Amino acid sequence: MTQTLYAHSKQKKSANESRLLHSSVKVLKLLEFIGTRTTPVSLAEIIKQIGGNRGTVYQQLKTLTQTGWVIQNSEQKYLLALKIVNFAKNALEQLDIFLRITPLLEQLAQVTGEAPAIAILDGKDVLIIKRVESKQLVRADIQVGTRMPIVDSASGLILVAHSSSEKQQELRDCGIKIPSKDKLNQIRIKGYATQIDLWQKGLSAVAVPLFIGFDREILSLSMACPTERFDEKRTIAHLNLTVTQFKNSL
Repeated sequence: MTQTLYAHSKQKKSANESRLLHSSVKVLKLLEFIGTRTTPVSLAEIIKQIGGNRGTVYQQLKTLTQTGWVIQNSEQKYLLALKIVNFAKNALEQLDIFLRITPLLEQLAQVTGEAPAIAILDGKDVLIIKRVESKQLVRADIQVGTRMPIVDSASGLILVAHSSSEKQQELRDCGIKIPSKDKLNQIRIKGYATQIDLWQKGLSAVAVPLFIGFDREILSLSMACPTERFDEKRTIAHLNLTVTQFKNSL
């Protein structure tokens, strides 16, 4: 009898734990869905895409909002809070990415006299998450946290070129006029992207892809400087050497 009660209690506990895990998975899937969108989404859009009871999904959104993971704009639509950016930076640090790449960036800045940076694709923008300043008096005014347009930045072009076709189409659907598939393929084949006087007049940059992790997450490694000092061939060579050194450090 005691064994039967124990087995029943254990079974009941296991069922409760399963329900708790299932509810957590739903919230995480909701957060993931919002995170894959490039524009804010309404409650109706969320239910249409991922299903669920309206009241339940609303409570899940309320939970994510109150805990700072999601914000609601003036149009009552939901989008990721910037809190997620800090976690992305911490994830890279936990993977020793920053630990490994920072000395290489410092070395790159010292050798070239320019400021290298690491960026990611964040929604409809490019976000700078790491940068080492140069000692030049005249230099690019770009800081960690700076957002750049995808099309007019070298980092944006290299990141989109290495993104999935689904991501590229999603950006097009949002009205971002990214290059054609043929041009993006050319960027992938070349292995770098360049912009001259597009994002800011008098500023030029080169970016190359930097792959990390087993699933080959894509970052961009770039270097920007005043156009009058810009040496494309030399910059590409130094960036590629840094990528090679980074790969050898893993």
